[in-house]
Order: sequence, then C-alpha cells, then structure tokens
Amino acid sequence: MSDHDGEKPVAPSDQPADVGSDAKQPNSDKSSDSSSGPDSAKVYQKLFKHKRAEQNEAVKTILNMPDVKKRTKLVEQLVTAIHKVIGDSKLVVESAGFTPGDPLPTDKSAVRDGISQVLENAAFFAELALRFPKQISQLYMENRKLQVLVNWAIGFSHATGFYDSTTTELIHLASQELGIIPREENFVNPYRNAQSKQEAAMTAAEQLKQSQRLAMAKENERKKLAKKTKKGPRMSGRTEL
Repeated sequence: MSDHDGEKPVAPSDQPADVGSDAKQPNSDKSSDSSSGPDSAKVYQKLFKHKRAEQNEAVKTILNMPDVKKRTKLVEQLVTAIHKVIGDSKLVVESAGFTPGDPLPTDKSAVRDGISQVLENAAFFAELALRFPKQISQLYMENRKLQVLVNWAIGFSHATGFYDSTTTELIHLASQELGIIPREENFVNPYRNAQSKQEAAMTAAEQLKQSQRLAMAKENERKKLAKKTKKGPRMSGRTEL
C-alpha cells in the first residue's frame, strides 16, 4: 500500500501537538450550547463503544489467523481502508468548519458521522500500531499521505478531549511506537513481545504443517510405487504347444 510519489516520510515536526496521557477536557465555556454537554457526549460514546467493540473483535480474529501471509495482507487492507475513511472524514469535518472545542453535533448528519469516524479510526490505527508494530511502522513510514492523515487524526481526536483514559493511553503509546512523539525513557509497547512470540509460534506451526504435508506426500508416493511393483507383469497361465 506504499505511496511514495517521490515524497519523503513526514518528519517528527509534523506530529500532532501535545499528545500526552492526560487528555484535555472539552471546552466548558460552550457547555450551555444545546448540542453539547452530557447528552452530546453520550451520543458519541455510544457510537464509539459500539465501533470499538467491532474493531476489537476484528483484531482478535486477525491475531488468531494461522496463515501469516493472509494476516499480513488483511492488516494492509485495513490500513488502506482506515486511510480512506480518515481522508474522507477530514474533508467533511473541515468543510463544515468544525474544530476541536466546538460543541459536538448530536443530530445525525455527515458532520457527526465524520467526527465519529475520525475518533474511531484514529483509535483503531493506534491499536494496530501496537499489535502489529513492525508492519504498521513500515506502512506508516513509507507513505507520506498516510502519515499526514494519521497525525492529523490523532491530534484532532486528542484535542476534542473525548477519549477516556484507556483510549488516551492507547493513543499515547502508539504515538511513541510510531515516532510521532519522542519515546519516554520507560516506554514499553505491551504487545510487542507477545506479538513476536505469537509470530514465532505460528511460523513454527506452519513449518510443522509443511513438514507433515511433505512426509504424507512421500508416504503416498511410496505406497503407490509399492502397489504398482506388487502387481507387476503377470505370466500367462496358458501354455502353447
């Protein structure tokens, strides 16, 4: 999915501002607006939780795929889809003039859907970056357009103050994993070792299956040859004088 186009990867200076583990709170000065406040937050939280549950199931399915090549291809397809969704949503949100800190629209509209999709897909990409660090880092570093959109989405989502502490920490860790922000001295990707072990186990399992298939093929060939040899050419039982 690389998109080089002769462009260089985004430098750290293109990173979203202040992506830390302590999320900002929504602008309290606008809490009196009819489309903001607790009711507005509940609408987005409901949409967000539902979508994140679907994403978590997708990640579990990918992690349990025994075929490494198929899994790698699926992750790449997900990144392509995330890239497109964030790009389309960015256009909608910016065209509507919405900026983080504005009241979140609650009425079903393209703007509300756009904001939700940015929040959801920024979190999804962050999780993929932690779960599949080698592959996602490579895809991210090779594609300038992807970098720009992911950095924007992470910065936008963080600035809304919408994320709970768990998602905020997810974004914070992924930002360090990808090099969007400097890594803290005690930075640890909690999934990296587990992923490496799982990849090693799956590779070993694939090698074992391949060996078993080869052994079975050889055994079948041996049986066919033995059966053919056993039959052999037969002498006629009729004797001519």
